[in-house]
Amino acid sequence: MAPKPFRLDDWSIVPGGKSIRPPFLSTSLHGITNYDLETVAAVILGIPGTRLLHDAKPDWWEWRARWTFDGATIDLAMTVLDPPDGRAWGGVGLSGSATPSAVVVLYNRLHQALPCAWLHNSACELHTASSFSDLASLATPAQQQ
Repeated sequence: MAPKPFRLDDWSIVPGGKSIRPPFLSTSLHGITNYDLETVAAVILGIPGTRLLHDAKPDWWEWRARWTFDGATIDLAMTVLDPPDGRAWGGVGLSGSATPSAVVVLYNRLHQALPCAWLHNSACELHTASSFSDLASLATPAQQQ
């Protein structure tokens, strides 16, 4: 049986620390790795199958990209942190529907360039590719599309 698409509206990829033991609560993070917004945008757009939907004008909050892979379409929306020492990448919100394996491909490509980036859900849990796959395999029909 082919894997069912998984709804992504409750998921994002966010910066964190160097390592986690999932599920790790993002509310317990002490120290977030700061990634430059331009660098992250270049990394995302460098992933094969990704195209820019909206640039960062007038602000980075407007930046959007779309990744297509193996029948999946995932939209990525930039979020921004405003620490006292300047703006930094706050993550990318994910939307759309994809198989868990497609999400893992996207995440692994991003994580390779940004090793302190983690999958994050609406329960404030940080996940690795492996723990995301385990959790997605338990998805309820309402979470599947």
